[in-house]
Amino acid sequence: MKCANCGAEIRVGCVYCPVCGKEAQIVSDYNILEDDYLDSLLQEGEKPSVPSKSKQKEKAAKPKQEKPTGKKSKKSLYIVIFILLFVAAFALIGGILFEKSLSYEGRMEKAEDAYEKKAYEKAISYAKQALEKKKEDALAYAVIGKSYYQKKEDEAAKAYLEKAVEKQQKDKEVYRFLIDLYDKDSDYEAISDLYDEIKDSSIQKLFRDYIVEAPVVEPEAGSYGEYPTITINSEDGADILYTLDGSSPKEDGMFYQEPFPIEKEGKYTLRAVCVDARGIYSKEVKVKYEIDLDVPDLPTASPTSGTYTQPIKITIDVPVGCRAYYAWNANPGEQSTQYTEPFDMIEGNNVLSIILINESGQTSGVQKYNYVYMP
Repeated sequence: MKCANCGAEIRVGCVYCPVCGKEAQIVSDYNILEDDYLDSLLQEGEKPSVPSKSKQKEKAAKPKQEKPTGKKSKKSLYIVIFILLFVAAFALIGGILFEKSLSYEGRMEKAEDAYEKKAYEKAISYAKQALEKKKEDALAYAVIGKSYYQKKEDEAAKAYLEKAVEKQQKDKEVYRFLIDLYDKDSDYEAISDLYDEIKDSSIQKLFRDYIVEAPVVEPEAGSYGEYPTITINSEDGADILYTLDGSSPKEDGMFYQEPFPIEKEGKYTLRAVCVDARGIYSKEVKVKYEIDLDVPDLPTASPTSGTYTQPIKITIDVPVGCRAYYAWNANPGEQSTQYTEPFDMIEGNNVLSIILINESGQTSGVQKYNYVYMP
């Protein structure tokens, strides 16, 4: 090793130069290339040292264990979150479906499904549970009634079907079953009453075999100044029952035979029904009449009262629908002379009395004329 100051040789183990006495430089001189090389190693990262052959054998013997990377960790986290969300959603949907199954809608859905599958006992049970959720429900009554009908339990079926109709259920099957139950009991009045409550034309068609047409009455209601003749017809040949005093024709009616007149003044209420051989009644017809006969006006004649010296004929004005009767010096009536043509004035001082009688038999007052005929 040489002295850094004077260049003299320094023996190994000496710490001072034997020539200039300077302290010996034990550390080798600084080399900038070595410094750059070290910097490059630091920037690139330290390279692993080459392991010994024995260590290489140990590593080869041990299975290589991969450390989890950041991407794999995130992926695992996403899977866990997805599973948790799926389980939560499944639980929520399950809870909703369970809650629905206990609701009115859920019970009715099961009831209708059971009815379609002809499981009538189940249908009744589910529908009754639905009634506990929603009181007086028409659909529930309908399902129960139809199920009892299918089970041939007629009284129970009738009770629930009537309830369904009362609650405005529009199911045609409800009406068809109820008509059949009434028909079994020959309760045609119930069928007629049920028909009267229906406005839906499609449901009315179910009653076609149980409908008797109402009677046709002539003349129509109104006020009459003469005695009308009443005619009642049945379009399908059924019997006709009627009353004139407003009482029920089903209870107090007379059988109609032929046209009849009303021969007294006053107010009348005609009620009539048709009834077929099964005892099915038609709808009732009600017609009101008021009979107030017209009394003819006083008759007129020409010439008027007076004194006459020349022969003259007397003419009486007779309105359409009336007859005129006259008498000399007496009260006229239907037994008196009926006027048909002009007649001669009689000689002397005489009183001519005239009346009119209309088609209803109403008689006018007496009209009198005093004639003095002196030829």
